[in-house]
Amino acid sequence: MIDVALLGIIRRWYIRDRISIREIARRLDISRNTVRRYIRSDVSEPAYPARRSPSSLDEFTARLSAWLSAEAVKSRKQRRTLKQMFLDLRELGYEGSYDRVAAFSRQWKVGQMERVKSASKSTSKICAWFGIARRSAYYKPVKAEPKVQERFAEPIRKMILEEPSFGYRTVAGLLGFNKNTVQRIFQIKGWQVKKRPIGFRPRVKALPSVATGPDQRWATDLCRIWTGRDGWAMLALVIDCHTRELLGWHLSRSGKSKTAESALEQALIGNPPGN
Repeated sequence: MIDVALLGIIRRWYIRDRISIREIARRLDISRNTVRRYIRSDVSEPAYPARRSPSSLDEFTARLSAWLSAEAVKSRKQRRTLKQMFLDLRELGYEGSYDRVAAFSRQWKVGQMERVKSASKSTSKICAWFGIARRSAYYKPVKAEPKVQERFAEPIRKMILEEPSFGYRTVAGLLGFNKNTVQRIFQIKGWQVKKRPIGFRPRVKALPSVATGPDQRWATDLCRIWTGRDGWAMLALVIDCHTRELLGWHLSRSGKSKTAESALEQALIGNPPGN
C-alpha cells in the first residue's frame, strides 16, 4: 500500500531528480507498473478497494434476506422483529453477534430503496416485483407537532413562576385541571421539577421510638399546609414521644432548616432540660 508521503517521494525522484522508474522500483521494493501508474495519473492520493473480511453471517445471508423479504409484505403487527430472527439464526448454528445481523438488515433496506429509486416502471409493478404493498411505497411518516392550549398553559406558567417547587399534581389540584393535561404541558414546555439522581444513598438505621417517661425522646416533622389567600406555608412541629404533647412549633413561608430550628428552640425554651 502506498501512502501520500511515499507517493510524493516517487514523483520527486522521477520529476526533479530524473531517476528512472526501474531505479525507483528497486529502491522502494515495489512493482514498476505501480510506480508507472501513479506517476502518469493525476490522483493526489491512491484509492484502494475496501477490504471485506469473512463473517460468520455469510452462510446465513441468503436465509436472512428471504426472511426480510417475507416479513416486509406483512402488516406491522404480524412481522417478526429482528431480535426474533436473530434468535432463530442462533438455533440454526449462527454464533455471531446481534449487531452484525442489524447491520446486514440496514444494508438490505438501503439496497431495496435504491432498487426502487433506480427503476423506471410504475409503482404498482415495482411493488409486485418486490412483493410489497403499494401503501408501503407511498407511506411517509408525518408526526404533527404537539399543540398546547394557552388557556391551560398561561395559568400553569404563572403558578410555577410563583412557586417553582410545585409538581404537576399540586398545580392540577389548585387550578382544577386534569392532572394528565398538566403533566403533558409540563413535558412539552420542559417545566418539570428536577428529580434527584437515582442511586444508592446512605440510610440511617431505623430504631424503634421507645420512651418510658417524658423528655426522653422528642420527634419533629415538617409539613406543608394551605393557608388560603396567603398560599402555602411550612409548619414544623416538635412533640414528646411519651406524652405526645406538643412542645414547640413554627410556621413560615419557606421550608428551610431555620423553620425546624425555630420550632426546636421554642420547645427548648418552654421545656428546658433537667426540669
